[in-house]
Amino acid sequence: MEAGDLDGAEQLARRVIAISARSADGHYFLGEIFRRRGGSAAAEKHYRRAIQLDGRIAYFHHALGNVLQDQARLPDAIASYRRALRLAPTSAETWNDLGTAYFSSGQPERAADSYRNAVRYAPTHLVAASNLGSTLRSLGEIRGALRAYRREFWLRVRSVLVRRRPRPKTTAEDAASLATEAEFWDRRGNVDLARALADWALSLEPANRRALAIKAALLERSGNAVAALELLEAAKAAFSRGAEFAVKRGRLYMSLQRYDAAGTALREAIDAGIQDPAVQRDFALCLAAIGEPLEALAMLERQARSTNDAETWTTIARLRLDLDQDATAFEALEQALRRDPYSAPALAQMGRLRVKQEKIGDAIFLCRTAVDRDPTCADAHYWLGRAQALAWLWDEACDAFREAIQLDHGSLGGDAAIWLSNGLRTLEKPEEAESALRTALERWPEEPDLTVYLAMAIIDRGELARASAELQRLLTRHPEHPGALAALCAVKSADGEMDEALRYARKAIELDSAEVTAHHNLGLTLLKLGRYAEGWEHYEWRKRLPTRAGSYLRFAYPAWGGESLKEKTILLYAEQGLGDEIMFASCVADILAQAGHVVIECEPRLAPLFRRSFPGAAVFGRTPTSSNAWTRSLDPQPEIQSPLGSLPRFLRRRTDDFPSHSGYLRADSGKIAKWRERLAGLGAGRKLGLSWRGGLARTARVRRSLELGQLEALLAVQDIRFVNLQYGKSADEVAAFERRHGVRLHHWQDALDDYDVTAALVSALDGVVTVCTAIVHLTGALGRPALVLAPFSPEWRYGIAGEAMPWYPSVTILRQRQPGDWAAVLQEARDKLRAGWGG
Repeated sequence: MEAGDLDGAEQLARRVIAISARSADGHYFLGEIFRRRGGSAAAEKHYRRAIQLDGRIAYFHHALGNVLQDQARLPDAIASYRRALRLAPTSAETWNDLGTAYFSSGQPERAADSYRNAVRYAPTHLVAASNLGSTLRSLGEIRGALRAYRREFWLRVRSVLVRRRPRPKTTAEDAASLATEAEFWDRRGNVDLARALADWALSLEPANRRALAIKAALLERSGNAVAALELLEAAKAAFSRGAEFAVKRGRLYMSLQRYDAAGTALREAIDAGIQDPAVQRDFALCLAAIGEPLEALAMLERQARSTNDAETWTTIARLRLDLDQDATAFEALEQALRRDPYSAPALAQMGRLRVKQEKIGDAIFLCRTAVDRDPTCADAHYWLGRAQALAWLWDEACDAFREAIQLDHGSLGGDAAIWLSNGLRTLEKPEEAESALRTALERWPEEPDLTVYLAMAIIDRGELARASAELQRLLTRHPEHPGALAALCAVKSADGEMDEALRYARKAIELDSAEVTAHHNLGLTLLKLGRYAEGWEHYEWRKRLPTRAGSYLRFAYPAWGGESLKEKTILLYAEQGLGDEIMFASCVADILAQAGHVVIECEPRLAPLFRRSFPGAAVFGRTPTSSNAWTRSLDPQPEIQSPLGSLPRFLRRRTDDFPSHSGYLRADSGKIAKWRERLAGLGAGRKLGLSWRGGLARTARVRRSLELGQLEALLAVQDIRFVNLQYGKSADEVAAFERRHGVRLHHWQDALDDYDVTAALVSALDGVVTVCTAIVHLTGALGRPALVLAPFSPEWRYGIAGEAMPWYPSVTILRQRQPGDWAAVLQEARDKLRAGWGG
């Protein structure tokens, strides 16, 4: 445009913004105008404002990348281009400009990868072909450079011929032109404009094949593959030649996981003469999905011999991995990477293999390399997330799974949604997990596993009835779904329906003996019933739970299987929450009596307490990491290892195996004396600790916690001084309670910030009143009296009935008589306090 045109365009854009200050397009066009005038700073400002208003438009990010590259801010430009590609992965323009940024920043290999993608998505892109040739020449790849220059030559010839064609004059030609524009704007990421142009084209020519195809593609990517398929089926006449239409139908059926129909459509395309290797690969994947993996592999191996391309070898490896044929999968991946060392799908599948082999560091490196090579490769993001999950890097893993979902609309996207929900639940975000799964179910409504995990997220929120309803609806459609039955075991156990819980878990295992969640939930149910010998065996399945498996991969020493430990060195390590770590440490004395040497890796907060309590052990307070390099300095070296939670399997198989003790942990005597002095300063009467909130979302926090206000009558009992033992930052809550009710709850933050100090305070108190939380375990392990306010059906550690807790003789459990009914529990606790409990 000339200067006058720019001035007029600026006036128009500013009028648009004046009418609607939130016009992202208005700011984008202002950015374009300022960039053409050479005003990079002003252009950047408006591009960023456009992105702030609507960050879903790929070419906004692309434009920002361009202006950043103009300013030689190459890392920022690269980041912007990559964001654009996440939104519009087939944009050749963006790939080309990303390649230029990589080349300018001294990364010619990545530049070449980007230019290759530009040419792949736009075979007629003359500039990308030229850039690819120049880059390959700089890398010394002369043959590749010659091929790229040959492509450039013919593209220039073609462009001259195309310019001589007359402009469209007929309605059909107008429709074709609009369809081309729709494709262009779709590549740039403006889905709304692309959809509008496709609709316009179809209004001119209802049977326009390109417009139908682009609209179907837009529907599919928006998560509505069913509507896309219906559109194509209704327009069969437009695809009278058959083969192209069959391919589109086949791929849509694949995205819906209807592999029978997909295979039929793709076979139709192949029989009609389609020779595209990608179609052959898709057909093979359909064969494998319907139970013909060997036929699929035979077909792919014939294709690999004739086409010799990396993609086919990668697909062979994928199917081999599905069949657990890891060695031949590795050979196929070697073949793929020999042909294309930078193939992101091949690197991603190699990462997958490393995940299977539990080589976490290698897996993360391979998948990150794949993402760097091609940020639009859904496999790379998915397996990066899986590797990060094994390393317990859940924040990063969730980001990777989100990318995979956005990029993939087939079964991988559904799996990524499940793993995203696992991560969000682990991060204590069950609401977000539920939301992610509901969104996934809109896209994949026939995927039953999504509903199972949805129910599990709802259980985390404490809404058992709603979770049960979801599972029952699923079982109406899939009456023998092992995952749904396993989840119902958890619901029934939480409701106190123990026989039903056992029935559901055993039925799930009968249907699928490898159903990990069913074994784990059965173990928890049996332990809650006090059936320890059988319960511990199923409890061992926790090590196979996808969200926990990484915890058990850190140490290469053989696992203890109950054999003699005489003169051996054993490494014990924590695996779960603070309370469980304290509880399972009750077995450490047994191990010390048997083993030659004992090494304990524990939560750092517990290290001083454990060193004092287990002087015969070498105690290391460490936050668990995937590296175990610290063990190399141990002398003697461990010969065997065990998580603390596996010790009771051999040491606590009957109720009689639980020792009667007066405490196995020892607080610091000097600190205890100081606390007794401090407590005496409160005046006469009993001094009792108080905790009212416990657990995590996934460990039933909702069902086992109280509001401080519910304890008003308890705190009003005469001649008792209550001390706050609630973990976390509760000072404001305590102060507000005192102002509202005039009841004092003594609060010393120093006692809550240091667990060794907490232990000393608990030892100095006359007793503790608490809900089910870690303070129960600390109090019981110190041998101090505890009055536990428990829900109707608590976690397995507290059993299902009775006042006794076999782990701690000093603990008394007061249980709800009906689910959710705290009134009777609080009255019983108040009566005990009035009768002198803790005195």
